Amino acid sequence: MRRREVLILSSVVLAATSVPTAQAQQGPFRPTKRQVAEALNEAAKFSEVLVAVDALRLNLLLTKSSLGEALTASMEQLPEYRRLKEAAVRGAEKLRGTLEPSPEPMEELVTALQAPVDKAISILVEHGLQPGSELLERQVEGFWTFLYALTESGQETAENIGQWICGSNPFDALCG
Repeated sequence: MRRREVLILSSVVLAATSVPTAQAQQGPFRPTKRQVAEALNEAAKFSEVLVAVDALRLNLLLTKSSLGEALTASMEQLPEYRRLKEAAVRGAEKLRGTLEPSPEPMEELVTALQAPVDKAISILVEHGLQPGSELLERQVEGFWTFLYALTESGQETAENIGQWICGSNPFDALCG
């Protein structure tokens, strides 16, 4: 099986649940306030966010030229990734009910976090996901919401998360 096929198949799990897709946008990716509020307000919806981030992680691994080395490095960094996922859950709990669900787009994340979100789109498209596809939207929206929950809740600083992204395989592909 080719990497592109594996990339697409690994994302199929995201198609099992319905999440509204973000409207086509110009400039940086920003989900709507409604999408983020729904994800933060329900534990089950936030679990979908974490599945989307897991799918992005797997897809980024599959884009690495040396998959074996990348997999080894990512396994070594798995405890920190799990810690951040737990912190994101705590962050979502802290933020429940704080965001008004409206169709307006969210504000951009700080550059250190927004740039990796936008880079994720180009990497996923380059490796086979269709621009505007539901699978692409779910992974990027999930990653955006994950970063928002971590930083907006005060669980982590944007600077620390930016450093983690750039120093953590496979998310380091989203830097530069």
